[in-house]
Amino acid sequence: GVVAARAATTVRPPVRPEDAWVEVVDPHGSGRKYWWNKVTNETTPLDAPRPGSAMAKLKAFKDEVAR
Repeated sequence: GVVAARAATTVRPPVRPEDAWVEVVDPHGSGRKYWWNKVTNETTPLDAPRPGSAMAKLKAFKDEVAR
């Protein structure tokens, strides 16, 4: 019989937006941390809460109310 060749590609499930954020230590030696999005290549300011977290949502709400 004929054996069908399987594709060598790996199908990965899409990354959920909240799972794309990785905590990174400041490479300049401050010891502070920031967040990097491995999908969009976005970064946050140093010491910012994890994007999408309850703290980030609270800060965004407070910033919006303060305007």
